[in-house]
Amino acid sequence: MTKSKIKFYQEGPKEPVESDKIDITWKVVNDSNFDLKKVKGVSQFTEHDFENIPAHSKEEYSFTIEIPSIEAIKEDFGEDATISNPFLINAPVLSFEINNDTFSISSNSLEVSF
Repeated sequence: MTKSKIKFYQEGPKEPVESDKIDITWKVVNDSNFDLKKVKGVSQFTEHDFENIPAHSKEEYSFTIEIPSIEAIKEDFGEDATISNPFLINAPVLSFEINNDTFSISSNSLEVSF
């Protein structure tokens, strides 16, 4: 099994956003000769069960995250608290099984500018 034939990445806004809601898409590409079983993506914002992904196929999952307002951040963490710009969305992890062996790979991180 070559993990390099299994890719997991996320996409988000390419231009600065003017909203507190951000659409994210996870993509799993299985260019291997093996069916992936028990495929699950996990991030700081969500998790998704892709279930099984056959050999030579791809799957997508889209979701929306809400970035907290500066007012909410200050209420929770004090008047000096800020939100980073760009806002960092950490790399999610994809776990899966091939022939009863468990593997995991990480995706890319995203930086979203305001």
